[in-house]
Amino acid sequence: MPGQDEPHYRLEVVAEMLDLRPDTIRRYERLGLVTSAKQRRQRLYSEQTVLRLRRIVSVTGLGVNLSGAEVICNLLERLEAKDREADVLREQLRRLLAEG
Repeated sequence: MPGQDEPHYRLEVVAEMLDLRPDTIRRYERLGLVTSAKQRRQRLYSEQTVLRLRRIVSVTGLGVNLSGAEVICNLLERLEAKDREADVLREQLRRLLAEG
């Protein structure tokens, strides 16, 4: 099974999953909001990119413009990264205390 960062969803599949037009996703790509990998002239998207697109759809549906959606997505991704770092540190602390 592919990882979250490994592109494996075709453009048409992502568009259908998110109820978006493929042109809309291409536009988001041109604007730098999302990225895709190209394989045999097909755009492929990762699980992480699909999540980002879901977030963009969600916040723009609330009236946030694309610049705002980009800021929100970037902040959420940074928070998630910090949460993962905190989990690692908690686990290290737990191990140290258990040895202790």
